[in-house]
Amino acid sequence: MSWHKSVYNELKSKRFLSQDLEESPPVDQDPDDINRAIEELGKTYSLASSQTSFVGVDKTAGDKSWWFGPMMTREVANQVPLGFGGHSMMYSSFQV
Repeated sequence: MSWHKSVYNELKSKRFLSQDLEESPPVDQDPDDINRAIEELGKTYSLASSQTSFVGVDKTAGDKSWWFGPMMTREVANQVPLGFGGHSMMYSSFQV
């Protein structure tokens, strides 16, 4: 197995561990200890979780970045599966 697959598998297993702790915390453990464990996993392996998040910061002066130009705010519509609450579901019973 190549090194990048091994690193990927390790990160994937840590993400699953963090997710499992969030969704099904052990009942015999202190919630603060669980939150600290989730936070430590997130910080060590750069995982977003209920205890960690990451923010991008542009430290350039003025309105121009050296590479991408001025920063912009964009609204991106969420993708919705075809037929999920759309017209195709409303009119599906009227197909000929």
